[in-house]
Amino acid sequence: MNPCVTYQGLVRQLELEYMFLLEHLPGSMLVQHWQFRS
Repeated sequence: MNPCVTYQGLVRQLELEYMFLLEHLPGSMLVQHWQFRS
């Protein structure tokens, strides 16, 4: 199996999960998450 294809599939899955979180998490939780990371 081509590692590049597998990597792209993984990134795509992460993007879908990230968009799901952006749509369903309250804004305050998202702000706290980004403050914690930075």
